[in-house]
Amino acid sequence: MKSKILLLAAVFVLLSSSLFGAALCQTVLVAGNFQELITAGSCNIGNILFSGFNTTTNATSLLVGTNGGAGSALGALIGFTYNYVGGTLPGGSVGVTATFDSTAGVGCPALSVCGIVGTATQIHVFSPNAASITTVYSGGFVGSATIDGSTLASQSSQTSFSMIVAPNSLTKVSTYNGLGNLSSFESDLVAAGVTGVPEPTSLLLIGTGLVGLAFIKRRSSRKI
Repeated sequence: MKSKILLLAAVFVLLSSSLFGAALCQTVLVAGNFQELITAGSCNIGNILFSGFNTTTNATSLLVGTNGGAGSALGALIGFTYNYVGGTLPGGSVGVTATFDSTAGVGCPALSVCGIVGTATQIHVFSPNAASITTVYSGGFVGSATIDGSTLASQSSQTSFSMIVAPNSLTKVSTYNGLGNLSSFESDLVAAGVTGVPEPTSLLLIGTGLVGLAFIKRRSSRKI
């Protein structure tokens, strides 16, 4: 029996360390290339744990910068900006899986539920052209969105969806069509919290506490 308990405890520790023991993505990116993220395996930006990094381009030439904390109408934008050594990105895809990590970043307010509530993508071009990026989402949200470089202004797209909380995750694969030119693009998630009613467990604890107080008060009144 003791050996089973120890085994379960060990498994829990391993799972916890793999999910919540990740380094900050900012510290992983020493030279700032995508290969560093692949090598790290996972890392946090704020409350979001990123993992499953993959790309069909040259990972050491794909440069990465972290985006964290910028506000949007929905919440905090958290993710990455990608560009390429030499300026113009080649056609190809960039993929990543994201899980909300309640143990990192800013704590979720009391009586609130926090998670991933949206996604955003933005591209930057040197001149209006046929460049476009299509992002496909799977896991906690299934869908797709395409933005293009038809104008010189930065093109952006933002999608909101039902909140995704751990252990559920969101996988996104952004694919550049390789046409025209694309100087860089941003791929973000939106993390936010919503105030909710207490869960049944919380209500049960509150109710039990009130019953206990009433019992104590009743015993005290009897002694008097």
